[in-house]
Amino acid sequence: MKLSVTVEGEQQLAIALGKASDIIADLRPAWKPVQKLFQDFSSDQFQSSGSAGASGKWKPLSAKYERAKVKKFGTFALLAGINIRTERLYKSLRGETSDSVYIPEKDSLTLGTTVPYARYVQNVRPVISLSDRQKKELGVSIKRSLVSQLKGTALTVNESNFGDIG
Repeated sequence: MKLSVTVEGEQQLAIALGKASDIIADLRPAWKPVQKLFQDFSSDQFQSSGSAGASGKWKPLSAKYERAKVKKFGTFALLAGINIRTERLYKSLRGETSDSVYIPEKDSLTLGTTVPYARYVQNVRPVISLSDRQKKELGVSIKRSLVSQLKGTALTVNESNFGDIG
């Protein structure tokens, strides 16, 4: 991550760097936008049957498993997509249920789900699989949050390194 800062005067510099240090040491304000992106990426992954993420498109269900799935869950299981039979896992990764995990800390963020079968699904048809573009977008989101917070200090922040994601 590259961040350019300009400050004039020793006293201003000491104060500004102290504030900047506090801002950079606590990333919690940046986590809500990151959570939203993660939820969008998870939704895209389900709706694209895996092709939105780095893992690539999921293999189609075998005819035998497809019949068993329809018998147990009805045709909704197929119409909604390969991995959306009850919507429990999907909704939990969207932050919509008590199974959703969002733990913001100063220097880390934990996102995910407590759905018991999530690990199995992840191994078979990855529902969390960030592409390089998605990873870059997450990084840009964090940078933008830091720049926004730093603008409230005496620092002059150079945003030229925050171009469009391509």
